[in-house]
Amino acid sequence: MPEGNRRRLTRVKAPKVVAQLGAKGALLDCSVENISVGGAFLRAGKPLPVGTVVQLTLTSPGTRRAPSLKATVRSALTSPGMTGMGVQFEPPQGEDVERLLGLLQGLGVPVLELPVLTRQAVEAPAGAGGEVAQLQLQVQALLVALDESDRALEKCRRERTALAREVIKLRAALEKR
Repeated sequence: MPEGNRRRLTRVKAPKVVAQLGAKGALLDCSVENISVGGAFLRAGKPLPVGTVVQLTLTSPGTRRAPSLKATVRSALTSPGMTGMGVQFEPPQGEDVERLLGLLQGLGVPVLELPVLTRQAVEAPAGAGGEVAQLQLQVQALLVALDESDRALEKCRRERTALAREVIKLRAALEKR
């Protein structure tokens, strides 16, 4: 039975993003085909073996400080016209959280998928895998989106109240005529 697309996060094209991978003492430059909050597909002449843990730095034009992330190779593809590997990011740490958010926002990743990025790392329960941490980031992103919606709703309520006052003033002015 075919597995189909198991991704839960939207991937966006990343035509000008470059990844530099460090693994087993070697450096490898790759272009980023697509990227999401949880991972990326990297074009590489010779993909690394599945299961390889890498340290990668993502850069794009205008990037002042590039995020540096730990990732694991989850798939390798060697077919004509498309050679590369899919990597899954581990939750970023420290300043790399904000750096990754900036990169993803610039590429148009849907706001609801962007994690809340603070200088504090998300703490996953002991023994939990990276999937739990990714879900925690998604929950935090939804909470931020909810807060933003609440603020927007409150602004609309204030504007409505101001308009209602104007209507009352105009009606009173019409009645005087």
